Amino acid sequence: MVHQLRRMLTVFILSCLTAACAATADGPAFEPLSTSSGGGVIYVYALDGFGGYGESPIILVDGEEVGRLEETGYIAVPASTGTHTVAMRAVLASIPFPSHEYEVTLSGGGSAYFRIVRKYDGSGYSGGAVYAIYVNDFHPVSDSVGRAEIAQTRQSGSAN
Repeated sequence: MVHQLRRMLTVFILSCLTAACAATADGPAFEPLSTSSGGGVIYVYALDGFGGYGESPIILVDGEEVGRLEETGYIAVPASTGTHTVAMRAVLASIPFPSHEYEVTLSGGGSAYFRIVRKYDGSGYSGGAVYAIYVNDFHPVSDSVGRAEIAQTRQSGSAN
């Protein structure tokens, strides 16, 4: 009996922690940035929630933090033409993990799109309960896919 109560309490606490960490983007609906300056735009977006405890991942461009992505949100970063490094640093229990990085080359007026999705990564066992493990998967997508999917998002409030 005590074992069952402990298991139910553990599941309840983990559910509350996950819900408390999740922030859904509530900014304006997606609008493409103007690239009249001759540069391009790097877009990072999420259509759903995040792995781990659901904490917002940190987005970096050329090693500089540009914001924290929120669920169903996007971050738009104006960038000069040339090669840039785009990275996502997952956060678990407020601890940032090493980055997943990609290089992208922008041409004048060009855009690059990166999607973050929650991905099943196995299961764990603790306190007599089995639980699913989810992680954030970060990768570039084509312009056509990026334009179609990002239209479903809203601006993340924590973007710089």
